[in-house]
Amino acid sequence: MKYDSLIIPELDHPSLLDRMESSLLPMINIVFLLLVFFMLAGVLMQDQLPDLPRSEVREAERLSGADLIVHSDGALSWAGQAIERDQLNALLPDYNPEERLVVAASGEVTMTQLETLLQRLGQAGHPDIILLSDPVAP
Repeated sequence: MKYDSLIIPELDHPSLLDRMESSLLPMINIVFLLLVFFMLAGVLMQDQLPDLPRSEVREAERLSGADLIVHSDGALSWAGQAIERDQLNALLPDYNPEERLVVAASGEVTMTQLETLLQRLGQAGHPDIILLSDPVAP
């Protein structure tokens, strides 16, 4: 038998490369569709973000329920009017545990200033208060 006469029949099966391409194509399509979906979802969601905590709307809402406001420079306001620290005891209502005093403090108020104010409120007959504060800026 000669080697020239040996004929190898061609196989009807697809080659390895053809099989790999055909199995990868659906996965590539799915990844592409997911990419398009998340790109569109990101574009559609841009207009629906909530107000940021330091926006003017949130600031007005936060201060509207406060009885006493402590500003960043340590100044006090009672019912929208600037007051001196000496006037505070005369303006404070009688203590009611069900309607506690609401104090709003700016985020820049130091802990020492706040502690002094809380001690003064405790001595004036308000041992429990509700303290509102600004979130710490990053």
